[in-house]
Amino acid sequence: MEIVKTIKEKMCVIVQTAGGVDRESKEREGTIKELRKPMKYLLPDSKAIEVGEEKYLGPEILFYPDKIGHEYMGIHEIVTSSIAKADLDLKKDLYESIYLAGATSKFPGLATRILNELKEKKLDNVKVRVE
Repeated sequence: MEIVKTIKEKMCVIVQTAGGVDRESKEREGTIKELRKPMKYLLPDSKAIEVGEEKYLGPEILFYPDKIGHEYMGIHEIVTSSIAKADLDLKKDLYESIYLAGATSKFPGLATRILNELKEKKLDNVKVRVE
Protein backbone atom coordinates (compact mmCIF):
# COMPACT_ATOMS: atom_id res chain seq x y z
CA MET A 1 0.00 0.00 0.00
CA GLU A 2 2.92 2.34 0.59
CA ILE A 3 3.73 2.30 -3.14
CA VAL A 4 0.14 3.22 -4.03
CA LYS A 5 0.20 6.05 -1.49
CA THR A 6 3.44 7.39 -2.97
CA ILE A 7 2.07 7.22 -6.52
CA LYS A 8 -1.07 9.05 -5.38
CA GLU A 9 0.91 11.79 -3.67
CA LYS A 10 3.39 12.30 -6.52
CA MET A 11 1.15 11.99 -9.58
CA CYS A 12 -2.47 12.90 -8.80
CA VAL A 13 -3.85 16.29 -9.75
CA ILE A 14 -7.16 18.05 -9.31
CA VAL A 15 -9.10 19.39 -12.32
CA GLN A 16 -9.83 23.03 -11.42
CA THR A 17 -13.15 23.44 -13.23
CA ALA A 18 -16.18 23.38 -10.95
CA GLY A 19 -18.31 20.49 -12.09
CA GLY A 20 -15.20 18.48 -12.80
CA VAL A 21 -14.39 16.29 -15.74
CA ASP A 22 -17.94 16.33 -17.13
CA ARG A 23 -18.00 20.13 -17.52
CA GLU A 24 -17.67 21.12 -21.17
CA SER A 25 -15.37 23.97 -22.11
CA LYS A 26 -12.56 24.56 -24.58
CA GLU A 27 -10.18 25.41 -21.72
CA ARG A 28 -11.06 22.20 -19.86
CA GLU A 29 -10.64 20.12 -23.01
CA GLY A 30 -7.05 21.31 -23.36
CA THR A 31 -6.35 20.65 -19.70
CA ILE A 32 -7.80 17.12 -19.82
CA LYS A 33 -5.91 16.36 -23.04
CA GLU A 34 -2.67 17.32 -21.30
CA LEU A 35 -3.55 15.31 -18.19
CA ARG A 36 -4.30 12.19 -20.25
CA LYS A 37 -0.70 12.02 -21.38
CA PRO A 38 0.74 9.01 -19.58
CA MET A 39 3.52 9.54 -17.08
CA LYS A 40 5.92 6.80 -16.07
CA TYR A 41 6.43 5.82 -12.46
CA LEU A 42 9.41 3.66 -11.55
CA LEU A 43 8.51 0.93 -9.06
CA PRO A 44 10.98 -0.27 -6.41
CA ASP A 45 11.69 -3.41 -8.49
CA SER A 46 12.78 -1.13 -11.37
CA LYS A 47 9.70 -1.88 -13.48
CA ALA A 48 7.90 1.16 -14.85
CA ILE A 49 4.15 1.67 -14.97
CA GLU A 50 2.23 4.32 -16.87
CA VAL A 51 -0.32 6.50 -15.15
CA GLY A 52 -2.69 8.39 -17.46
CA GLU A 53 -6.28 9.40 -16.80
CA GLU A 54 -6.03 7.94 -13.32
CA LYS A 55 -4.04 11.05 -12.33
CA TYR A 56 -7.18 13.16 -12.38
CA LEU A 57 -10.02 10.61 -12.33
CA GLY A 58 -8.97 9.25 -8.93
CA PRO A 59 -9.15 12.59 -7.11
CA GLU A 60 -12.38 13.46 -8.96
CA ILE A 61 -14.12 10.95 -6.70
CA LEU A 62 -13.58 13.37 -3.80
CA PHE A 63 -16.11 15.66 -5.48
CA TYR A 64 -18.40 13.15 -7.19
CA PRO A 65 -18.40 9.77 -5.38
CA ASP A 66 -21.37 8.72 -7.52
CA LYS A 67 -18.90 8.18 -10.38
CA ILE A 68 -17.96 4.94 -8.67
CA GLY A 69 -21.46 4.08 -7.49
CA HIS A 70 -21.40 5.61 -3.99
CA GLU A 71 -24.30 7.75 -2.82
CA TYR A 72 -22.21 10.06 -0.66
CA MET A 73 -21.82 13.81 -0.80
CA GLY A 74 -18.73 15.26 -2.41
CA ILE A 75 -16.21 17.11 -0.27
CA HIS A 76 -17.61 20.51 -1.29
CA GLU A 77 -21.15 19.40 -0.42
CA ILE A 78 -19.99 18.13 2.97
CA VAL A 79 -18.47 21.55 3.69
CA THR A 80 -21.69 23.32 2.69
CA SER A 81 -23.85 20.89 4.66
CA SER A 82 -21.70 21.21 7.78
CA ILE A 83 -21.71 24.99 7.69
CA ALA A 84 -25.48 25.03 7.07
CA LYS A 85 -25.97 23.26 10.41
CA ALA A 86 -24.09 25.99 12.32
CA ASP A 87 -25.70 28.98 14.00
CA LEU A 88 -26.57 31.77 11.57
CA ASP A 89 -24.07 34.10 13.31
CA LEU A 90 -21.19 31.72 12.58
CA LYS A 91 -21.83 30.79 8.94
CA LYS A 92 -20.05 33.80 7.41
CA ASP A 93 -16.96 33.23 9.58
CA LEU A 94 -16.93 29.51 8.80
CA TYR A 95 -17.04 30.12 5.04
CA GLU A 96 -14.15 32.55 5.42
CA SER A 97 -12.08 30.05 7.41
CA ILE A 98 -12.03 26.70 5.60
CA TYR A 99 -8.75 24.90 6.28
CA LEU A 100 -7.70 21.63 4.70
CA ALA A 101 -5.57 19.06 6.53
CA GLY A 102 -4.29 15.55 5.90
CA ALA A 103 -2.37 13.84 3.13
CA THR A 104 -5.06 14.18 0.46
CA SER A 105 -5.22 17.92 1.11
CA LYS A 106 -1.76 18.14 -0.48
CA PHE A 107 -3.12 17.39 -3.96
CA PRO A 108 -2.13 20.35 -6.13
CA GLY A 109 -5.19 22.52 -6.71
CA LEU A 110 -7.51 20.95 -4.12
CA ALA A 111 -8.17 24.22 -2.27
CA THR A 112 -8.83 26.06 -5.55
CA ARG A 113 -11.23 23.36 -6.76
CA ILE A 114 -13.18 23.38 -3.49
CA LEU A 115 -13.36 27.17 -3.73
CA ASN A 116 -14.62 26.94 -7.34
CA GLU A 117 -17.25 24.35 -6.38
CA LEU A 118 -18.47 26.49 -3.47
CA LYS A 119 -18.65 29.58 -5.70
CA GLU A 120 -20.90 27.58 -8.06
CA LYS A 121 -23.39 27.33 -5.19
CA LYS A 122 -23.86 31.11 -5.49
CA LEU A 123 -23.68 31.87 -1.79
CA ASP A 124 -25.18 35.34 -1.39
CA ASN A 125 -22.84 38.00 0.01
CA VAL A 126 -20.43 35.43 1.40
CA LYS A 127 -16.69 35.58 0.90
CA VAL A 128 -15.29 32.05 0.74
CA ARG A 129 -11.68 31.30 1.63
CA VAL A 130 -10.11 27.83 1.46
CA GLU A 131 -6.55 27.14 2.59
